[in-house]
Amino acid sequence: MDKFRKWLRDYLEFTEQEVRGSFLLLLTVIFFMLVPIVYRYSLSPAPIEEVSIDIPLDIERKIAIQEKQSENNYYPKEKNQKSHKKRKRTQSNNERFPQYVERKPAQVIIREPFIYLNSADTSDLKKIKGIGNVFAQRIVKYRNRVWGFVSTAQLKEVYGLPPETIEALKKQIVKEVLVPNQYIKINQLTFKELLSHGYLDYSSVKKIANYRDKHEFNNLQDVYKSGVDSLTIQKIELYLKF
Repeated sequence: MDKFRKWLRDYLEFTEQEVRGSFLLLLTVIFFMLVPIVYRYSLSPAPIEEVSIDIPLDIERKIAIQEKQSENNYYPKEKNQKSHKKRKRTQSNNERFPQYVERKPAQVIIREPFIYLNSADTSDLKKIKGIGNVFAQRIVKYRNRVWGFVSTAQLKEVYGLPPETIEALKKQIVKEVLVPNQYIKINQLTFKELLSHGYLDYSSVKKIANYRDKHEFNNLQDVYKSGVDSLTIQKIELYLKF
Protein backbone atom coordinates (compact mmCIF):
# COMPACT_ATOMS: atom_id res chain seq x y z
CA MET A 1 0.00 0.00 0.00
CA ASP A 2 2.93 2.34 0.80
CA LYS A 3 4.47 1.50 -2.57
CA PHE A 4 1.22 2.37 -4.33
CA ARG A 5 1.07 5.68 -2.52
CA LYS A 6 4.71 6.38 -3.38
CA TRP A 7 4.06 5.54 -7.04
CA LEU A 8 1.13 7.97 -7.12
CA ARG A 9 3.24 10.66 -5.53
CA ASP A 10 6.30 10.16 -7.74
CA TYR A 11 4.78 9.17 -11.10
CA LEU A 12 1.75 11.43 -11.09
CA GLU A 13 3.47 14.12 -9.04
CA PHE A 14 0.64 14.10 -6.43
CA THR A 15 1.02 15.80 -3.14
CA GLU A 16 0.51 13.85 0.08
CA GLN A 17 -3.00 15.30 0.44
CA GLU A 18 -3.94 14.39 -3.17
CA VAL A 19 -2.64 10.85 -2.64
CA ARG A 20 -4.83 10.42 0.41
CA GLY A 21 -7.86 11.75 -1.47
CA SER A 22 -7.29 9.40 -4.41
CA PHE A 23 -6.88 6.47 -2.09
CA LEU A 24 -10.17 7.32 -0.30
CA LEU A 25 -11.97 7.69 -3.64
CA LEU A 26 -10.73 4.29 -4.77
CA LEU A 27 -11.99 2.64 -1.59
CA THR A 28 -15.38 4.30 -2.06
CA VAL A 29 -15.70 2.99 -5.63
CA ILE A 30 -14.79 -0.53 -4.54
CA PHE A 31 -17.36 -0.36 -1.71
CA PHE A 32 -20.21 0.63 -4.02
CA MET A 33 -19.24 -2.13 -6.49
CA LEU A 34 -19.44 -4.77 -3.76
CA VAL A 35 -22.77 -3.61 -2.24
CA PRO A 36 -25.06 -4.95 -5.09
CA ILE A 37 -23.27 -8.30 -5.08
CA VAL A 38 -23.66 -8.72 -1.32
CA TYR A 39 -27.29 -7.55 -1.46
CA ARG A 40 -28.20 -10.02 -4.25
CA TYR A 41 -26.75 -13.00 -2.42
CA SER A 42 -28.36 -12.00 0.86
CA LEU A 43 -31.85 -12.03 -0.76
CA SER A 44 -31.52 -15.36 -2.59
CA PRO A 45 -34.56 -17.55 -1.78
CA ALA A 46 -34.25 -20.44 0.58
CA PRO A 47 -34.45 -23.90 -0.96
CA ILE A 48 -38.00 -25.23 -1.24
CA GLU A 49 -38.67 -28.41 0.62
CA GLU A 50 -40.92 -30.94 -1.00
CA VAL A 51 -43.98 -31.73 1.11
CA SER A 52 -46.16 -34.70 0.47
CA ILE A 53 -49.89 -34.26 1.06
CA ASP A 54 -52.23 -37.14 1.61
CA ILE A 55 -55.37 -36.47 -0.43
CA PRO A 56 -58.54 -38.13 0.90
CA LEU A 57 -59.89 -40.97 -1.18
CA ASP A 58 -63.18 -39.23 -2.08
CA ILE A 59 -61.37 -36.14 -3.42
CA GLU A 60 -59.04 -38.39 -5.47
CA ARG A 61 -62.10 -40.00 -7.02
CA LYS A 62 -63.60 -36.62 -7.87
CA ILE A 63 -60.33 -35.49 -9.48
CA ALA A 64 -60.13 -38.71 -11.49
CA ILE A 65 -63.74 -38.30 -12.64
CA GLN A 66 -63.13 -34.69 -13.68
CA GLU A 67 -59.97 -35.67 -15.59
CA LYS A 68 -61.87 -38.41 -17.38
CA GLN A 69 -64.64 -36.00 -18.26
CA SER A 70 -62.09 -33.53 -19.60
CA GLU A 71 -60.65 -36.25 -21.86
CA ASN A 72 -64.13 -37.10 -23.11
CA ASN A 73 -64.81 -33.45 -23.87
CA TYR A 74 -61.49 -33.14 -25.72
CA TYR A 75 -62.11 -36.22 -27.85
CA PRO A 76 -65.83 -36.03 -28.80
CA LYS A 77 -67.53 -38.87 -30.58
CA GLU A 78 -69.79 -38.66 -33.59
CA LYS A 79 -71.51 -35.29 -34.14
CA ASN A 80 -75.06 -36.64 -34.00
CA GLN A 81 -74.43 -38.10 -30.51
CA LYS A 82 -72.46 -35.17 -29.10
CA SER A 83 -75.30 -32.86 -28.01
CA HIS A 84 -77.32 -35.69 -26.41
CA LYS A 85 -74.38 -37.02 -24.39
CA LYS A 86 -73.30 -33.52 -23.43
CA ARG A 87 -76.73 -32.77 -21.96
CA LYS A 88 -76.74 -36.12 -20.17
CA ARG A 89 -73.22 -35.57 -18.81
CA THR A 90 -74.03 -32.05 -17.64
CA GLN A 91 -77.18 -33.21 -15.88
CA SER A 92 -75.27 -36.08 -14.25
CA ASN A 93 -72.47 -33.77 -13.08
CA ASN A 94 -74.94 -31.28 -11.67
CA GLU A 95 -76.62 -34.01 -9.65
CA ARG A 96 -73.38 -35.59 -8.43
CA PHE A 97 -71.44 -32.38 -7.76
CA PRO A 98 -73.94 -29.61 -6.97
CA GLN A 99 -71.22 -27.53 -5.28
CA TYR A 100 -69.49 -27.08 -8.67
CA VAL A 101 -72.62 -25.92 -10.51
CA GLU A 102 -72.38 -22.32 -11.65
CA ARG A 103 -75.23 -20.36 -10.12
CA LYS A 104 -76.42 -17.19 -11.81
CA PRO A 105 -77.35 -14.23 -9.58
CA ALA A 106 -81.05 -13.65 -9.08
CA GLN A 107 -82.51 -11.09 -11.44
CA VAL A 108 -83.81 -8.01 -9.68
CA ILE A 109 -86.98 -6.61 -11.24
CA ILE A 110 -87.74 -3.01 -10.46
CA ARG A 111 -91.45 -2.33 -10.78
CA GLU A 112 -93.14 1.00 -11.22
CA PRO A 113 -94.86 2.38 -8.10
CA PHE A 114 -98.57 1.60 -7.90
CA ILE A 115 -100.81 3.99 -6.00
CA TYR A 116 -104.37 4.16 -4.72
CA LEU A 117 -105.91 7.16 -6.44
CA ASN A 118 -108.24 8.15 -3.60
CA SER A 119 -105.69 7.84 -0.79
CA ALA A 120 -102.36 8.80 -2.37
CA ASP A 121 -100.76 11.97 -1.03
CA THR A 122 -98.59 14.42 -2.96
CA SER A 123 -95.36 12.49 -2.24
CA ASP A 124 -96.92 9.33 -3.71
CA LEU A 125 -98.18 11.15 -6.78
CA LYS A 126 -94.78 12.74 -7.43
CA LYS A 127 -93.31 9.27 -7.96
CA ILE A 128 -95.28 9.11 -11.22
CA LYS A 129 -93.37 10.28 -14.29
CA GLY A 130 -94.54 13.73 -15.37
CA ILE A 131 -96.10 14.71 -12.04
CA GLY A 132 -94.28 17.33 -10.03
CA ASN A 133 -95.24 19.28 -6.95
CA VAL A 134 -97.75 21.55 -8.78
CA PHE A 135 -99.70 18.76 -10.50
CA ALA A 136 -99.66 16.61 -7.36
CA GLN A 137 -101.22 19.44 -5.34
CA ARG A 138 -103.84 20.09 -8.03
CA ILE A 139 -104.88 16.41 -8.12
CA VAL A 140 -105.24 16.23 -4.33
CA LYS A 141 -107.10 19.56 -4.20
CA TYR A 142 -109.57 18.52 -6.92
CA ARG A 143 -110.08 15.12 -5.30
CA ASN A 144 -111.02 16.86 -2.05
CA ARG A 145 -113.45 19.17 -3.88
CA VAL A 146 -115.40 16.28 -5.42
CA TRP A 147 -115.10 14.09 -2.29
CA GLY A 148 -112.96 11.48 -4.01
CA PHE A 149 -112.68 10.11 -7.52
CA VAL A 150 -115.23 7.61 -8.83
CA SER A 151 -113.64 7.31 -12.29
CA THR A 152 -110.21 7.87 -13.82
CA ALA A 153 -111.95 10.00 -16.46
CA GLN A 154 -112.24 12.70 -13.80
CA LEU A 155 -108.49 13.26 -14.06
CA LYS A 156 -109.21 15.18 -17.27
CA GLU A 157 -111.01 17.75 -15.12
CA VAL A 158 -107.82 18.57 -13.20
CA TYR A 159 -106.62 21.93 -14.51
CA GLY A 160 -103.64 21.79 -16.86
CA LEU A 161 -102.96 18.06 -16.49
CA PRO A 162 -101.55 16.88 -19.88
CA PRO A 163 -103.12 13.83 -21.59
CA GLU A 164 -99.79 11.93 -21.59
CA THR A 165 -99.44 12.47 -17.84
CA ILE A 166 -103.00 11.23 -17.32
CA GLU A 167 -102.21 8.06 -19.30
CA ALA A 168 -99.02 7.48 -17.30
CA LEU A 169 -101.02 7.93 -14.09
CA LYS A 170 -103.72 5.50 -15.22
CA LYS A 171 -101.11 2.80 -15.85
CA GLN A 172 -99.80 3.08 -12.30
CA ILE A 173 -103.10 3.23 -10.44
CA VAL A 174 -104.11 0.12 -8.54
CA LYS A 175 -106.91 -1.56 -10.45
CA GLU A 176 -109.89 -1.21 -8.15
CA VAL A 177 -113.49 -0.05 -8.12
CA LEU A 178 -113.25 3.61 -7.19
CA VAL A 179 -115.66 4.72 -4.51
CA PRO A 180 -115.97 8.27 -3.17
CA ASN A 181 -114.31 9.23 0.07
CA GLN A 182 -117.63 10.73 1.11
CA TYR A 183 -121.14 10.14 -0.24
CA ILE A 184 -123.79 12.75 -0.96
CA LYS A 185 -126.46 11.76 1.55
CA ILE A 186 -129.08 13.79 -0.22
CA ASN A 187 -131.77 13.43 2.48
CA GLN A 188 -129.47 14.28 5.41
CA LEU A 189 -126.84 16.85 4.42
CA THR A 190 -127.46 20.51 5.10
CA PHE A 191 -127.63 23.18 2.42
CA LYS A 192 -124.06 24.29 3.21
CA GLU A 193 -122.69 20.74 3.15
CA LEU A 194 -124.30 20.04 -0.23
CA LEU A 195 -122.90 23.29 -1.60
CA SER A 196 -119.36 22.25 -0.63
CA HIS A 197 -119.37 19.49 -3.26
CA GLY A 198 -117.54 20.50 -6.42
CA TYR A 199 -120.32 19.34 -8.77
CA LEU A 200 -123.18 21.14 -7.02
CA ASP A 201 -123.69 24.85 -7.54
CA TYR A 202 -126.11 27.11 -5.66
CA SER A 203 -128.94 26.60 -8.15
CA SER A 204 -128.78 22.80 -7.97
CA VAL A 205 -128.62 22.75 -4.17
CA LYS A 206 -131.59 25.16 -3.99
CA LYS A 207 -133.70 22.81 -6.15
CA ILE A 208 -132.70 19.82 -4.01
CA ALA A 209 -133.63 21.69 -0.83
CA ASN A 210 -137.01 22.82 -2.22
CA TYR A 211 -137.90 19.28 -3.33
CA ARG A 212 -136.75 17.81 -0.03
CA ASP A 213 -139.03 20.18 1.90
CA LYS A 214 -142.04 18.43 0.37
CA HIS A 215 -140.76 14.98 -0.60
CA GLU A 216 -138.07 12.47 0.24
CA PHE A 217 -135.47 11.31 -2.27
CA ASN A 218 -135.79 7.55 -2.75
CA ASN A 219 -134.07 7.00 -6.08
CA LEU A 220 -132.41 8.72 -9.02
CA GLN A 221 -135.77 9.51 -10.66
CA ASP A 222 -136.64 11.72 -7.70
CA VAL A 223 -133.49 13.73 -8.32
CA TYR A 224 -134.56 14.31 -11.92
CA LYS A 225 -138.01 15.40 -10.64
CA SER A 226 -136.36 18.02 -8.41
CA GLY A 227 -135.35 19.99 -11.50
CA VAL A 228 -131.56 19.51 -11.26
CA ASP A 229 -130.09 19.50 -14.78
CA SER A 230 -129.23 16.09 -16.26
CA LEU A 231 -125.50 16.85 -16.71
CA THR A 232 -125.10 17.55 -13.00
CA ILE A 233 -127.05 14.41 -12.10
CA GLN A 234 -124.78 12.30 -14.32
CA LYS A 235 -121.76 13.70 -12.48
CA ILE A 236 -123.15 13.09 -8.97
CA GLU A 237 -124.92 9.79 -9.68
CA LEU A 238 -122.16 7.60 -8.21
CA TYR A 239 -121.88 9.86 -5.18
CA LEU A 240 -125.58 9.75 -4.23
CA LYS A 241 -126.81 7.79 -1.26
CA PHE A 242 -130.53 7.69 -0.48
